[in-house]
Amino acid sequence: TQAQLDVFTAIPVPILIREQLDQDLKFQCKMGVIDLKNIHFYVLFNDELLDETSLSQLLLIKENEIDTLNQELQTQQRYLDTYQEKLSIVKYQKLSKQTFETCQNQLTKQLTTQATFEEQIVSLTKEKEEAAHKRSSLATELLSLNDKLITKEQKLQDLMTFMRAYEVYIDQLKQLHEYVDAISACEEEIEHLEETVTRLNQEYDALKDHQREIKSQLDDTKKSLIKFSHYELGTEISKDIEDLLAEYQAITNKMSDNIKRCEQDLEDAKVRFETEEKNLEILVKRYNLIDADYQSLMYDEYAEEKIISEIDERNRLVESQKQTISELSQAITVNGVHKENKYKEMKSTIHEVEILPKNQVVKRDFSTLLAHVKQEENQILKQLKVVNECLSVCKRERSGLIEYEHLNIEPLTQVDSKYYEYSETKWREERQLLLRDYKAIEKDIQKLKNQITDEINRLWREPLFEDDFFKQPLKRLEHSKHIASAFLEQYQVIHQVFESMVKKLAVDIEYSEKEKANVVGLLLDYVGEVHKNLGMIDQNSSIHIRGKNIKMLRIKLPNWEEAQSVYVVRMHDFVDQVTTTCLELLNQNQNIEEFIGHQVTTKHLYDRIVGTSNVEIKLYKIEEQREYQISWEQVAKNSGGEGFLSAFVILSSLLSFMRREETDLFLSHEQGKVLIMDNPFAQTNAAHLLKPLFELAKKNNTQLICLSGLGGESIYSRFENIYSLSLVPSSFKKGSEYLKSNHVKGQTDQQLMIPSRIYVEEAHQETLLF
Repeated sequence: TQAQLDVFTAIPVPILIREQLDQDLKFQCKMGVIDLKNIHFYVLFNDELLDETSLSQLLLIKENEIDTLNQELQTQQRYLDTYQEKLSIVKYQKLSKQTFETCQNQLTKQLTTQATFEEQIVSLTKEKEEAAHKRSSLATELLSLNDKLITKEQKLQDLMTFMRAYEVYIDQLKQLHEYVDAISACEEEIEHLEETVTRLNQEYDALKDHQREIKSQLDDTKKSLIKFSHYELGTEISKDIEDLLAEYQAITNKMSDNIKRCEQDLEDAKVRFETEEKNLEILVKRYNLIDADYQSLMYDEYAEEKIISEIDERNRLVESQKQTISELSQAITVNGVHKENKYKEMKSTIHEVEILPKNQVVKRDFSTLLAHVKQEENQILKQLKVVNECLSVCKRERSGLIEYEHLNIEPLTQVDSKYYEYSETKWREERQLLLRDYKAIEKDIQKLKNQITDEINRLWREPLFEDDFFKQPLKRLEHSKHIASAFLEQYQVIHQVFESMVKKLAVDIEYSEKEKANVVGLLLDYVGEVHKNLGMIDQNSSIHIRGKNIKMLRIKLPNWEEAQSVYVVRMHDFVDQVTTTCLELLNQNQNIEEFIGHQVTTKHLYDRIVGTSNVEIKLYKIEEQREYQISWEQVAKNSGGEGFLSAFVILSSLLSFMRREETDLFLSHEQGKVLIMDNPFAQTNAAHLLKPLFELAKKNNTQLICLSGLGGESIYSRFENIYSLSLVPSSFKKGSEYLKSNHVKGQTDQQLMIPSRIYVEEAHQETLLF
């Protein structure tokens, strides 16, 4: 298998599979080379060198590092040149009292100048800070002024909109005044026309009276004409009519009675003749006769009367039958309607659709009932009269409210009884109160409209409503902001949508809280496991030194059970902080995996929850005559050999802990380990340091393979086998060398070696947990 490691060493690191070390070795030796059959070596290689892009990035990084080192080198070189220059000045200068005093005076002046400059620097720093503070204040004020400017521009825009609306209002008001003037003129014209009509009616009545008088005079004239018609052949006398009539009256009075009687008879005969002639014309028209139909007939009064009586009798009979038929038809219709109404009334009142049989009908005194109904009818008529009076008052009051007929008013389903007793004065006062309240309500409505408009404009300026999710509902509210029903309907819809979303988000939040609690529990369990494992690292670090059993490594941890509640709070705070930062990164369209990978690490988690500063690590410092316990901070102050021993104690304890099985309760089955060290004795060659090192390796069943350039009895006596390695130039390939080994100490057994190719690379040092 391949392990993805980001740590590289200066030399190739051979890697072995741990399970293969426990197997029996199978090898063959051919020409001095041992071939291991069941053990394979792997070499860690940086695959990024095979990728051109990664290689170019690595080269760029290395070039930047080289440039940085060159700059540091140039800086150090300048320091060195300055040092050499000062050194040469000091080396070859001659010191005298006068020179010393001069230098001292110059130093005093320089110190004074330096103090002055420092004061100036302090003053300038203060001025700089004040300027920076003033600049920040001005920037804040500028931002505030910009916001105010934007607000003023918005208000100016709203004012311009209001001015345009106000101009429209002024025009409409002018038109209203013009219409009112026109209506007043029309009303005046109507009043004038009504007066004219009244005057003309009076004139018409006078003309009618005059016509009746003339008609009466005409009748008198006709009578006179009939009276004097037999005097047509007389001599015409030009004289006043009144005088002639008076003379005629005087003459006729002197005539004898016979003449008067004859004249009277003649006059009566003429009247009868004219009457009969008119009657004949009427009969001719009535019966559509011609002259031939009646010229040869003798008039028989009795026959006519008989025929007329028969005709009249027949006509009366026909009319009587028609009237009877009409009355019957009307009665049938009325009875049908009355029957249908009675059925409906019966269904609505007693919920019955069939009439009882006659034998089941109860007899009642209808005269008493009719009297009672008549009395109720009179009361209803009185109430109706009162209602009509109220209606007339209401009509007059309504005419005063004609300008408000455009309002959409819901019809009243029930009227308060107190209004029935209102007089016209009371109605007028009530109308004035209602108009006052209506105008106040109109002002409040306009104020609310302005407030809604201002609030919507304010919401438009909020950064939150730049999102389309919130912008669209706000647009719908703005379109219906001056229509109350539509606005409330939109608001209810939007409120229901957001309320359902809030409920869904509440469920999601509850689920997130559960997941958060689960994550907190898992992370806390992981940190607790790390805490537990840290306490087990130092279990197998005891060795014998100078007859005493000394535990080389002691790790003292805080009590987990006592501080668990604090750790839970810290873990919640840590998860909340990571969540908040991740949300901010997501809002900025950034990737959160890198941030989570950097934050959620074993070291960072343990440091945030428990605190690495709360872990106390104690190691023993071994000297020639004594040994005593020191802290981890004091290890850095030790010598190189003592520091190497402390590092070896940590490393061997970690290896022992990592290879330990959970069933090994008494630490009696330590697995074998191989540790290859390059030149470990450069600083650790003292016997009092080597002895505990090898004792600890022996206790942990660790085989040490050390490549050392140093010798000495204190080193050689610690190893059972010692090989001497040397480089021999190759005679086959110029410039190449091969490694030759010589067994110096120990038993010589048959061995099998497998050649391997080694690559040397730069590597980064692994950082420690503490």
